[in-house]
Amino acid sequence: MALHSNVFLNTNEIFTISLICIGGCLLLLGIHKTGQLRKVIPESKYAKIWSWLRYFMLFFFFGYTAALIGIVKGYTEIILVLTGVIFLLGAAFVLIVAIIGIVTIKDLKSILLSKEEKEVMLKEIHHRVKNNLQIVSSLLSLQKAQIESEQTRAIFDECQDRIYSMALMHEQLYGSNDLAKIDLKEYVQQLSEHLIKSYGRSSGVKVTVNSQVYRVHLDTLIPLGLILNELLSNAMKYAFEDKDGGVNVDLIYENDKCKLIFSDNGIGYSNERFENDENTLGLQLVKILAEQMDGDIKKIESPGTKYELVFPLKV
Repeated sequence: MALHSNVFLNTNEIFTISLICIGGCLLLLGIHKTGQLRKVIPESKYAKIWSWLRYFMLFFFFGYTAALIGIVKGYTEIILVLTGVIFLLGAAFVLIVAIIGIVTIKDLKSILLSKEEKEVMLKEIHHRVKNNLQIVSSLLSLQKAQIESEQTRAIFDECQDRIYSMALMHEQLYGSNDLAKIDLKEYVQQLSEHLIKSYGRSSGVKVTVNSQVYRVHLDTLIPLGLILNELLSNAMKYAFEDKDGGVNVDLIYENDKCKLIFSDNGIGYSNERFENDENTLGLQLVKILAEQMDGDIKKIESPGTKYELVFPLKV
């Protein structure tokens, strides 16, 4: 077939080229949007179908491109016939996409409804766990009222503080938008405020929290919360000898790990005692929980008391 001798295109050719360009742009948009859709619906059983539809869109796009080149080169009659066939197949393809889209939307609604039901159930579970822990704490409080020994009463107080540290996690998860994580800084602040009141240090001890880590998974938060409870409790009981003082809690995120630096400006104690004291339940618990988190805790030589805990962080 002869090529065009005239550089100018006739009306039919211009119209065909316009349709091809519009169709090609729409296909590119469809390929892009389908890619976004696949990220939104990974749980849907129709996600793989949308992957195949992307390949068909790409095939049509190359067909449109070939038709456009053919018209420009002068193969007008064949290209016009092929373009008609492509548009016919394209119309059928659009119908298929529309049907699959409707089915996918229904499936997605079902998935979202199921997720919403699960979230409501998980919130209720967190709420009930918190209530049960509070009941346990109340039972301990009633039992403590019948005990005369101050040493034994102090042990009950420590148990109640540990229970509170766990109940607080479930309380925050109940009110959180993400049921797997909570705001770590807010948690530490609320825990420290509770312990300050528990030990009657409201006017004498100030706790400052600085955090680069904002949200932490529950499986990390439970041992971390208990460690913080022990360190804060020890500071309230032993660090200041009824004097005013301050505690700093710094949480630093680096290289997929969290570094907790806990320090106070109290009287302090030796590193040897931290390494060798097997009689203190609190320090034993801190070391056990650090191992449970695949972390490493050590006491830093400094004025007052200072600990450094490094552990892998899921964010």
